Amino acid sequence: MAVVCGEEQLTYEELNAKANQLARVLRVKGVKPETIVGIMVERSLEMIVGILGILKAGGAYLPLDPEYPKARISYMLQDSKTKILLTQGKFLGSMSKLGFEGEVLDLKTPGLYTGDATNLAPLAKPENLAYVIYTSGSTGQPKGVMVEQKNLVNFLFSTYKNYHCKINENDKCLSLTNISFDVSVYEFFIPLIFNATLTLYKDNLLDIDNLTKFIIDHQVTMAYIPPALLSDMYSLLKNYKKL
Repeated sequence: MAVVCGEEQLTYEELNAKANQLARVLRVKGVKPETIVGIMVERSLEMIVGILGILKAGGAYLPLDPEYPKARISYMLQDSKTKILLTQGKFLGSMSKLGFEGEVLDLKTPGLYTGDATNLAPLAKPENLAYVIYTSGSTGQPKGVMVEQKNLVNFLFSTYKNYHCKINENDKCLSLTNISFDVSVYEFFIPLIFNATLTLYKDNLLDIDNLTKFIIDHQVTMAYIPPALLSDMYSLLKNYKKL
């Protein structure tokens, strides 16, 4: 199993097939190296399919939190010169408020996943963009931080090595972080690189009881949890020997 979200799940074969099919659609629409594709979705299987589809097409993904103020999302879309936005049907009605004039694709559209599901020949080089994440803007306008493919690969493998991780197909790795924060990159890709199961949590992070129950019920074996949050969870987790 590659990714689990609520009652939905995808095997590695299913995830790879859907990402390949989406990537071919994106290439037809002109996505290539250095093309930035926005992705504005809730935490879901489509979020992971969308990110992988963009990368497989050769483009770079721009994560957009649907909960952000409309003005911030609109600014990031314009500043990054994004021409294609991946989203879900529930957010289509807000496109006019964003002033986005590019092409919008609903990731739940069945027609996106009917084409060739085999792997594509890669187009992106190590020096091409992998993703763009914007800063908080606390000192002014948000600024886009551009991360190249080689930086992403080096970060993931050095993190794995430095933390002496022993992740394998028996592990279930928790993903808590908002897609617009860089920790999400680690949470998404480390499990998928090393054959583990990516387990998406989409409820309120401040509900410590629910989060702890989720970790236990889903038999999570690896989680990145901020110290402040972990201190509140510790008394509930200390008897959970597998974590």
